[in-house]
Amino acid sequence: MPNPDPFDTSKYPCGKQAGDNKFGLKSCPTCGKPATHPTKEEYPWPNSQIPADGFFMFRDELSAREYYISGMCQSCQDGVFGDE
Repeated sequence: MPNPDPFDTSKYPCGKQAGDNKFGLKSCPTCGKPATHPTKEEYPWPNSQIPADGFFMFRDELSAREYYISGMCQSCQDGVFGDE
């Protein structure tokens, strides 16, 4: 199974909680990639609890919306739609 993308809000500013898609899937249905689990240092809200399911990180809001529709991670979306 591929490694998840890093929880990097500078490279991937739009994150969605794993399972926050219309299928409720917590891994990418195309490649099987699991969600990213940020460390306390990486998580931007220091006093909030980090969701146990983790996140999928996306480069823009359009990609994050596509995750809701298809459940695909950023890498698989790039393969289907192109990377820019």
